Amino acid sequence: MNSSFKSGSEPQQERSKKTVKAICESADTLFTTYGVSAVSLGQIARDVKIPTATIYRYFPNKEELVATLRNHSLHVMLDDAQAKFDAVRNIEEYSKTLREVLWDTYQEVHEHAYLHETYGALLSERSQKGFLFKENQKWVQILYIAGRRFLSFESDELLKQRIVILNALWN
Repeated sequence: MNSSFKSGSEPQQERSKKTVKAICESADTLFTTYGVSAVSLGQIARDVKIPTATIYRYFPNKEELVATLRNHSLHVMLDDAQAKFDAVRNIEEYSKTLREVLWDTYQEVHEHAYLHETYGALLSERSQKGFLFKENQKWVQILYIAGRRFLSFESDELLKQRIVILNALWN
């Protein structure tokens, strides 16, 4: 992962930042290889060659570590999608970019176990009860960016016609 991770207890010293980054990178690799539920914080600590207590200094539990990884990945995907859609100049480019963003998102979700579990939760009954609300917002933002960019190519009249059709289908 290429940009900085934000943990529950944001480190100030450079050495601490490197430790958090190493923890996150190790967790990402181990979670992706073995699955989130199969990996303990102790295994991550051994992989990073630090005491398990050091992980708890930055992450109170495994769920917080998973949430940090998930939020980081979602922010990266959101930033990438925004940059790609900002560069779109016409409807043909939009169509190609939309396919690209959806494919990139699909690959990212299936590459990282913690995102795959998030995606599963979004489709489950738990998501309807507010589970992972912040993550839901990130997925919606990616789709919103795509939709907003698409609408910039539509005339007002055509947009109104599409809204009427969608409302009729919805009701």
